[in-house]
Amino acid sequence: MIKILIRSFLTISIILFSFKLYSQILTEKEFEQRLNFERGNYPIQNYNQDFLNRPGYVWGVIKSKKDNLIYMAANGGVLEYDGVNVRRVAVKEDTTYSRIGGGPIGRSLVQMEDGTIYSTGVNRFGRLVDNKYGFKEYEYLLHKLPDSIDYRRQYIWGAFEHNNKVIFYTPNFIFSWDGERFDRIWKMSEYAGARNSKGKIHGFAKTGNIPYMRRWGYGMYKMINDDFKFIEGTEIFADNRIELFYENSNQDLLLFSRQVGAYILDK
Repeated sequence: MIKILIRSFLTISIILFSFKLYSQILTEKEFEQRLNFERGNYPIQNYNQDFLNRPGYVWGVIKSKKDNLIYMAANGGVLEYDGVNVRRVAVKEDTTYSRIGGGPIGRSLVQMEDGTIYSTGVNRFGRLVDNKYGFKEYEYLLHKLPDSIDYRRQYIWGAFEHNNKVIFYTPNFIFSWDGERFDRIWKMSEYAGARNSKGKIHGFAKTGNIPYMRRWGYGMYKMINDDFKFIEGTEIFADNRIELFYENSNQDLLLFSRQVGAYILDK
């Protein structure tokens, strides 16, 4: 019994001595130096296609305000990541979603002030809702468009939040969803023609709380009093793409084009 106690005491002493020997008490200066070295160099964990259950392209990522979960818009649908596992968000059975063809199921994600998350894609527009078990599922909403618009043919390219509404666009239309219904629809072109046919939308963004749009064959527009007005002097973009709309610290609108370079839009 005594031998066991002595052996245990010696073991504990060696461990404590080793800890003291190899531990390091940093001075304030050394701590600041180490902090500066590590700042911005946080570890990055890469996830492959197998971990994400091979979703194809991932087009958008957002963090939920409600539960801090990560949601991804991908070709394979909307994915939910809790820090450990990835789950594909289920689609409600009482919608026409499953009978619609198209490309990417999830292309963009938009989060509203109340934390509601919307997802758009090819022929897809819906929101994440809780089912009876507390898990998120996808509620399809695009079929709520008026009968004059074929919701099966709406190739949605992008979306954003504006005045607590979801604004999203296709090559032909801009839609506004107020949470219950489509409260406004702007028609810019007919279905006929190629992606770059005159009048079709290519380039849509919100900067400085103002939605901007570019149309093939015309140029740029911005939203004024809930309508899109042409911006004089932007004819250079009638046939030249805009890849990025960006507002700098001086509130200048910068326009970046792969074809004609960078421009600043006069206020």
